[in-house]
Amino acid sequence: MKITAHELAVIIDTFNHSLMVSNWNGVYTHKSRERVRDLIADIMNDMSVEIITDKAEFTIDADAGI
Repeated sequence: MKITAHELAVIIDTFNHSLMVSNWNGVYTHKSRERVRDLIADIMNDMSVEIITDKAEFTIDADAGI
């Protein structure tokens, strides 16, 4: 199973929101959720990203006046 960077970002956002809820009735403590969130952030920090796009249909020259 592969997890995309976007999916990891959603997981981090979910953890951040669950950490903000003071009356959260889950079985995991605030500290354990915080550690998991930080672990996922470390994984994301170590990821390398390669962006591949289709060839551009146009180019802008340096003298285009933009």
